[in-house]
Amino acid sequence: MNRLRKLLPAVFLSTVIPPSVLLTPTVVAQEESSASVIAKVTNLSAALPPGEWSRVEESVDRALVWLASQQESDGRFPADEAAQPAVTSMAVMAFLSRGHLPEEGRYGKQISAAIDFVLSTQRRRGYFSLLPVTPPAQHLSPAQTVTYNHAIAGLMLGEVYGMTTGERSQRIEDAVTRALIFHREVQSRQKQAAGDIGGWRYGYP
Repeated sequence: MNRLRKLLPAVFLSTVIPPSVLLTPTVVAQEESSASVIAKVTNLSAALPPGEWSRVEESVDRALVWLASQQESDGRFPADEAAQPAVTSMAVMAFLSRGHLPEEGRYGKQISAAIDFVLSTQRRRGYFSLLPVTPPAQHLSPAQTVTYNHAIAGLMLGEVYGMTTGERSQRIEDAVTRALIFHREVQSRQKQAAGDIGGWRYGYP
């Protein structure tokens, strides 16, 4: 499990970095620090001296200490209610990207509490939104931010599904299954602009 923690940053980066610059299995097996892994994956090893990458890691660790201190009793991280559960989901992914896992280590219980909060925001139709969604889709209203909240919550839950076990893992699987049905429904809805066909817009319904 310690090896998995060290490799998680590279795993997440692989979703946005072209395969031509990904690490080879030999390099990955060396279990280097996440900062040096990032440098190799992105071809940025020459951008900073080796010691500076350690400072990057230290800065991230200090940032996570502060972030953890902001968590509220119900598991959320503070933000406007119309921005939930997206903000809480992004906070979870910040911990994951440093190799922290649900129910393990320093932040394990806090990560799990945040996951449970996100799960609690799923509505009957399958979307994730702390506030009920009713038209019209005015600026920063729940109807205007629902797709944003839904997509980011779904991304986070998809990431943590394989890191959880037992009842929480089953809840995540059920939630993601329902979320994908809603996701397809929104994608297939008739769009006002031809350029939006096949995609998603912020507002719903």
